[in-house]
Amino acid sequence: YREILKNIEIINTLINLISSFGTIVALFALGYQIITERMRQKREQANKASTWLDDSYEKQSIVIYNSSNYPIYEVVVSIDDVYDEGTIGSGEDHCIDILPLGQYVVEMEFDGFGMNHVFSSSITFRDHFNRYWTRDARGTLVKEKDNVIEKKRNIYRPYMSTFFRKINK
Repeated sequence: YREILKNIEIINTLINLISSFGTIVALFALGYQIITERMRQKREQANKASTWLDDSYEKQSIVIYNSSNYPIYEVVVSIDDVYDEGTIGSGEDHCIDILPLGQYVVEMEFDGFGMNHVFSSSITFRDHFNRYWTRDARGTLVKEKDNVIEKKRNIYRPYMSTFFRKINK
């Protein structure tokens, strides 16, 4: 009879250990899910800001599209060489203080596309959480550690805001 009770105690202990282990795994999974969701939320507005070149206007133009529910701030766009790795703002920078939801165009003077060069647009901006982001000419989105407008693009306030207009597409 004692041996049966001892075996039952061992089985109960094993069941408790397995149950505890399952609880620990579930807590780790919940923590991972919370962290990844927060990371996704932090990038959500930045993922909804994009630019591209458009030559259907009188001058070479950059179209800026903000499809988030919030405006973006301290927007700087430029035409940059795709192959000039890590460089943003190598072209002429155009600044916009506040860009609301929608699609906008900035027309600019551009010398043209040279041989062995591929150009695209880049954008730097601050989101409504006060975080700075850069999407380079290759389309790579990077969260910046601090104010890249001053550090990377060498633009200091007060800056002259560029003329831009809303387009309906």
